[in-house]
Amino acid sequence: MKTLKNSGAVALVMIWFIVMTAFVVPSDQKKPAKALSCKPGIAVLGSTNVNQFELRNNLSVISIKPCGRSSDSTALKSKKYWYEIPVKNFKTTHNQIYKDFLSLIKAEEYPHIRIGITLADLHRMLGKTTQISFSVDVSLAGNTNTYLVNCAISSCTDRSVIVTGLQKMKLSDFSILPPEKFRGLVKVSDEFLVNFDFVLTVA
Repeated sequence: MKTLKNSGAVALVMIWFIVMTAFVVPSDQKKPAKALSCKPGIAVLGSTNVNQFELRNNLSVISIKPCGRSSDSTALKSKKYWYEIPVKNFKTTHNQIYKDFLSLIKAEEYPHIRIGITLADLHRMLGKTTQISFSVDVSLAGNTNTYLVNCAISSCTDRSVIVTGLQKMKLSDFSILPPEKFRGLVKVSDEFLVNFDFVLTVA
């Protein structure tokens, strides 16, 4: 009987602790979810035959002039906006992976990853929509490929949105041979994922 009473007391203490923990939230977690999510950034997720790795980079906000009347020229709307991501700003927990990454994409010769999106598509993103598909040009290590990207769009403010997506790519798309280390014991996968959140605002 004594053991049962002690077990009951322990259970009551645990329940009390769980309830109190649910209501005591650190001050940095009390911010609205939207404020926390509207931060532009990009993550490259790769793997080898023995582990996985991730490289992250903060992005700046894309600012465009508001779309004019429907009579705007086709030439203006079909113009492409090129967004440049400094490759040396990528961060990872493993210094050697960072060095190998810069070497792999020829960072000294090509210091930026360039992303090309038409102004028409950027204006569409600022419209009242929650999902969008658009064509994007990605230039990496001197080679350019075009991808059809599917994204989710959420409002940040009355003048800006955050565009979120996940795109599968391959090193071979950019004529990069997946590297091997330790005489082939460690092989980097050709395929990698790009997870991005970019904020688009009206200038």
